[in-house]
Amino acid sequence: MSNANLIFCGYPEAYVFDTPSDGKKIKHLFWGDTLELRKGEKTNGFLPVYSRDVNGWIRESDTQKEQILDIIFLDVGQGDSIIIVTPNDYKILIDAGKSDNLYRYLKWRYKNLNDKTVETNVEGKIKTIILTHYDADHYEGLSKLIQENLFFECFKPEAIYHSGLFFTMSPKKTPQAKSEEVMRKAVRVDGGDYFDNIISTKAEFLAFVKKTPADQLTPYIKLLSNIINNPKGSDINLRMLYADSAEFRKQFPVTDGFSVNALSPILVDKQGKAYLTKFDGKIGIQKNGHSVMLKIQYKNVAILLPGDINEQSEQFLLNHYQGQAGTFLSDVYKVAHHGSSNVSDDFVKEIRPYAYVISSGDNEQYTHPRPDTIGLLGKVGRGDRPLVFCTELARSTAEYVKTPAGIKKEIKDAEAALKAAKKKDEKEALKKKIEELQKKANRSVSVYGAINLRTDGQRILFSQKYEKKANGKEWDIYRLEPGPAGFTFVK
Repeated sequence: MSNANLIFCGYPEAYVFDTPSDGKKIKHLFWGDTLELRKGEKTNGFLPVYSRDVNGWIRESDTQKEQILDIIFLDVGQGDSIIIVTPNDYKILIDAGKSDNLYRYLKWRYKNLNDKTVETNVEGKIKTIILTHYDADHYEGLSKLIQENLFFECFKPEAIYHSGLFFTMSPKKTPQAKSEEVMRKAVRVDGGDYFDNIISTKAEFLAFVKKTPADQLTPYIKLLSNIINNPKGSDINLRMLYADSAEFRKQFPVTDGFSVNALSPILVDKQGKAYLTKFDGKIGIQKNGHSVMLKIQYKNVAILLPGDINEQSEQFLLNHYQGQAGTFLSDVYKVAHHGSSNVSDDFVKEIRPYAYVISSGDNEQYTHPRPDTIGLLGKVGRGDRPLVFCTELARSTAEYVKTPAGIKKEIKDAEAALKAAKKKDEKEALKKKIEELQKKANRSVSVYGAINLRTDGQRILFSQKYEKKANGKEWDIYRLEPGPAGFTFVK
């Protein structure tokens, strides 16, 4: 797809028609959607285009030449995965969820991901991957991409960033014993408890893996090790991402008004050595508390992405940045830890966003998002009607499809039947059945549950899929437009 042939949907939405007139609406688009110009002349003010799997016509007045910032909060169930496409088309992946939802979304969005006839697949490349911390619901989804070779063949990432904190598994005393993750012993320095031996560079990580017994390596460590030890991943830069990392800021191509800055984890200097603070609590508190937190600034719009930070780390961050007014103030906040109650009221009051996004899932024992947290969000948000989006609520499909375990089982059963099939017509029927089931599974979570954010640095638009198409409308659209006292929600 040539960049010269690309234009974009104008603000706030538009329709693709079957003919160059206001005839039958065949596709509903929203601001920033990519359009590929087809061969043919402009007719009656309409352009021939291809977008979202359809060929049709769109009013030229409903298009724009400028690409805008695109952030997709994927529905990965209980977990996080965020794709950022910058205004100059640089792609960043933040976390990967736990299951194969990220894989299914990417297969839907980038149709030729594993088409070996496509030499470079520029549109699908994800150059930077940030793993905020090492809970499985934030990193394990990379496994499916690696299994399918999409990770190395298509994305060709240049860098993977992590939080610098690694723990190991307990030694197995017998082959039958269950190994559990154990917290490294903290050290006492100047009256405080800290973690030393922080892993900052790729060389330090490789040395750490080499000296650690194989049965004590966590699944997270094994995953990262498999990536950088793969011949195709040998050039990937693996390193820690910490607050105010100048090297990280240089990672992205220069775009007018666009920046990404890390606000945590915080490296503490003690006697000339860098440490991470030990928070009160068990191992989960430490991992979550030292999540990578990012603040995206695009012109007049600020977006805060905090990973799974918790009340302990939030209070620590408030103290660390005391006196630096506006550090956390943001227009959009991806709510920490899926809407957990382990949140500091004071911290959320510092953010005071106009819109929140919560990533949560079904079939989990935490009941995320928590009712008290949702109440807090609405109470401290800016504007008359703060927006609260939730991937779990946006997943507007039939209940059976909502939790696609049933479909996955059907696919598995059909694949087993295909292996055992002898007759050609039976094989063809099973292949067709598998293809249809995969399409249904792909759309059930990856498409319908996603929360889409688009901004040109002045206006903000959110969209989520309607439960049922009506009068050609497929997307439920919400707008925040600038006014004298900040953003105003436009119905």
